[in-house]
Parts: sequence; structure tokens; C-alpha cells
Amino acid sequence: MRNKDLRLVVDTFKYYYKAVTKNESYRFKMSSARKVVIEDFIKTFNSESNTIFLQKDHLKAYMDFQFNYWYKQDGKYGQGTSIQIEWIIGKKAWNRWNSRTDNHKKATAYIVRNNLKKDVKFKLDKDTNEGWAKTMTEVKKREEDEKEMFFNTAKGFVNCIVNTTMYNHKSSFCMKCKSKTKCKKELEVQYLNVFKIRGY
Repeated sequence: MRNKDLRLVVDTFKYYYKAVTKNESYRFKMSSARKVVIEDFIKTFNSESNTIFLQKDHLKAYMDFQFNYWYKQDGKYGQGTSIQIEWIIGKKAWNRWNSRTDNHKKATAYIVRNNLKKDVKFKLDKDTNEGWAKTMTEVKKREEDEKEMFFNTAKGFVNCIVNTTMYNHKSSFCMKCKSKTKCKKELEVQYLNVFKIRGY
């Protein structure tokens, strides 16, 4: 299982969740149980898609469909605020995706466009914004808190991959972390631009 695929699923979920709830400070909480659910989803998704690696466009089409199903139903604390990743990628969600008729599959993009994407403003998904390079070299308190949470454990390494921009030589936690070499390599694989900006 590639960490890059795991991160892609989590990042895509967070992107949709933030857009629906308008909660830009949302933090995804990884757990051992959630990691298993995500890994099972990736295996099933790739198997059904007949591919080895997760395809971003196909994943977004899947997320469109699932968030379109939930975003209005889940309104107890505000639109979409209780949506969990398990609702989106769990077995029931997968069965909902697979039970679509041929006509429903053809109409999915139209349905999503006239519901979810009409009601929710999605920002352009770009890697480059003004000041982006500068922020990638800074040490952020939120990320330091994440690194400290399960410091120097296997769970901590996965948590860093999911909830931080990974290895940063300016971080005191990164410098003391026993996974720093592995994390730096993962940074190069997943975010080559950040890797270069940080001077590695």
C-alpha cells in the first residue's frame, strides 16, 4: 500500500469536507481503525478500476457522488458538519456506488452539477498560490502539535503523512524523529516541489 494513495484519499476527503462545511480549520484525525478502512477502500477501488495506482480523477468522481448523497442529509450541526470518512468510503458507501443502474451512472455528473456543485463553491485545486513557497518553509504550530501527538511511533509517522507537510529541517520534532530519513524520502515522492523549495 503506497502512502501516497492513502494521503490522496484523506486529502481529497478534507478538500470536499472543507468546501461543504466552510470549515477551513478542519483537522482530520487518523486512527488505526480508519487506516484499515482507507486501505481496504484503496484495494477495492483499484481492483474494481483495474489499476495498480489510485487515479485522482476517478477518485474525485467517486467523492462527488458520495458527498452529493450526504451533504444535505447531514444537517444536525450545519450542512455536512458530521460527515465522517467512513460514510464516504465504507462498505455501505461502496455498495451505494456499485448499485447504480447504467442510466444513473450516465446521469451522475449531471445530478452532482445541479445539486452539490450548484450549492457548494469549490476552490480551484492548485499547488501554487501567492506566498505558497514561503509558507512551505515555515514551521507551523498546528503541524508541530500533530508531530508531537504520537512522536516517534509508527502511528505518528502515518499521522504526519496525513496531517502535515512532512519533513522540515526547521522543525525540532523532525530533527529528533527516528523516521526522518523515511519521511524525507516520502516528501520527495509525494511533493517534489515542496522538497525542492526546502532545499533538499
